[in-house]
Amino acid sequence: MSITFSEIRQKELKREYTDSILKTVSAFANCDGGQIVIGIDEINKAVINVLDYANLKLKIENKINDSITTRPRYEIKVLSHDDKNLLEILVYPRINTPYMYKGVAYQRKDTSTIPVDQVSLVELSLKGRNISYNQLEIDEDDLQFAVLDKKLNEVRPFSNFNKDILLTLGLFTNNKYNIAAKLIADNNNYMSMGVDMGRFGNSISEFIDRRTITGKSILSQYDGAVEMFIKHYSEIEKVEGIQRKKKQPIPYEAYRKAIANAIAHRNYLVSSNIKIEMSTIE
Repeated sequence: MSITFSEIRQKELKREYTDSILKTVSAFANCDGGQIVIGIDEINKAVINVLDYANLKLKIENKINDSITTRPRYEIKVLSHDDKNLLEILVYPRINTPYMYKGVAYQRKDTSTIPVDQVSLVELSLKGRNISYNQLEIDEDDLQFAVLDKKLNEVRPFSNFNKDILLTLGLFTNNKYNIAAKLIADNNNYMSMGVDMGRFGNSISEFIDRRTITGKSILSQYDGAVEMFIKHYSEIEKVEGIQRKKKQPIPYEAYRKAIANAIAHRNYLVSSNIKIEMSTIE
């Protein structure tokens, strides 16, 4: 067996067994799986013979089975190197997250094992249910979609906007709206999940213009961000040779795509506005 005396995100080396290994098992199960090798001193670059490995293997199995919920998928192997025995714990990723040790879920941060924060715990719980946050059903039944109706008609005109359309778009299931529907609806109560735009003067302490859009459809947030851009970065004309050409000081398409991506891919579990800072172009 070839020994590598260094740790990586999915590999941890231990001189001997301690219960802290169970935190790493939780972390590997919650992430992409990993390997724990017992019997290696990473500091001294030495292989330590694991005595009574058969009983230790059984002890670790019982510890994992009794203290980690839900039970992860793993296997423990006995390895040999220069007539010395090591134990290898292979932890495989699964979908039934979170995997918790003593009521706490862990994750890997580079080569460290740390408790997950509240947002990550919610994400792991949703992953275990095979749904995203946006798919969670809500109890509200009075959402309005005039903005969405207008946007859809701009793409393909139709005369009857109804819940069948929302069903097709994945915004209405089991006779309930979901969080995605609430985000797209004309109005919502997400007052800290909007877009905050500022146009600065000669320094960041000098505001020429500022606009914040919250509690509105993410479609309205997008439109407002584009309107702010056009207001402050309109086309300019430049003479090149004998020709007069219209140019944008900042590429419109690049800005538009950046805003669309920021709104579509932001983590809506985190209460924070998207910040757009506009400055003077020299």
